[in-house]
Amino acid sequence: MTKKHDNQAVTQDNDQDLQDLEDMLDDVKSSKDNEDMIEQLQAEIKKLQSQLAEKDEIVKNAQLAYLRTKNDMEMIQRQSAMKAESMHQDLLIKIVKKLLPFVEDLRKSLENLSDEDKKSAMWKWVQMVHDRFIKALEWFDIFPIPSLHESPDTLMHEPIWMQPTEDKKLKWKIIQVFEQGFYYQKENWDKVTIFPSKVVIGQ
Repeated sequence: MTKKHDNQAVTQDNDQDLQDLEDMLDDVKSSKDNEDMIEQLQAEIKKLQSQLAEKDEIVKNAQLAYLRTKNDMEMIQRQSAMKAESMHQDLLIKIVKKLLPFVEDLRKSLENLSDEDKKSAMWKWVQMVHDRFIKALEWFDIFPIPSLHESPDTLMHEPIWMQPTEDKKLKWKIIQVFEQGFYYQKENWDKVTIFPSKVVIGQ
């Protein structure tokens, strides 16, 4: 009886050991499955990260391409505007150059008037015509070069001779305008001399 009981106990212990071993095997298998799953997930994450990096690179390159195209278009527009403005300026100056000698003749006629002549209706009409011409030129951004009592500017004035003066303030200044010059200047642009003023410098 005792021997039989002992055999049953051994059998039960063996069964328990077997169950424990199976459980351990299941745990190992489960752990292995988890590791495989983790590796798969990590691989999937790396793949997604790689795809995302590629998409970011594509977006970045697209943005750079857009900015380059935008800059190129703006440059072309600026160059076209400058070219058109330059052509307009050249044409305007070409036309005005033919007109300015007539304006200068009017100025010299008025400058050489006697006091008696200045009272006549004819010369008042000449003054009016001259002033209207100057006003019309200003509408086209063309202006007389300031000269009298100014220091000579090599870009704007052409000295034709020196003349002694007793006024110390006028030494090396312009004391007479022999021929009125004109310049062209559009807003925010540099001055462009059409004709320099021919002047006499005090000495």
